[in-house]
Amino acid sequence: DPTAQGGGVILRPCVLPRVMHLFRGHYARSLLPLASDFDAMMRMTAARPWRTSPNWGRAVDLQVRLPLRWGGMGLRPVAEVAPAAFLGSWAQALPVVQGLLGGAPLLGPDAGPSPTATAVRHAELHWQELAGRPDVQPVDWAAAAASPQGLRKQQRALSSSVDRERRRSLQRAALPE
Repeated sequence: DPTAQGGGVILRPCVLPRVMHLFRGHYARSLLPLASDFDAMMRMTAARPWRTSPNWGRAVDLQVRLPLRWGGMGLRPVAEVAPAAFLGSWAQALPVVQGLLGGAPLLGPDAGPSPTATAVRHAELHWQELAGRPDVQPVDWAAAAASPQGLRKQQRALSSSVDRERRRSLQRAALPE
């Protein structure tokens, strides 16, 4: 159906990036309900042209959230991509910010306490949970600070880890009991 295709084409590249821009620069637990509300609104908006109920079952919901290249509908939830966006932004911007401020490291194991370090730690913990990788450090902050341009493509790598966990969840949900 061309209407259903058009709805997806408009939602993915036009609406989602504008909201993700907010989360690249800000990560706070107080914003997560806003992200969840936005995700619910996107679900209802997408259900209309797809002529479905927005109350999808678990397996359908997981598949809708997968990227197109993995057979999903590409409606990745902002609440789940936000930690990757925030961490990826800092991984790229850290050398410039560190150079401007100088002094002790801003992020990583040697960083002192600060609101930024706290927000980054919360984002790291959330990412570890979403990616199903509790023992993996999402960003090598020393490498990010040492590279003149920071770690490029870090958001993509972190988002892909969350997508892989979502795909594994879908595969588990699809298995007969």
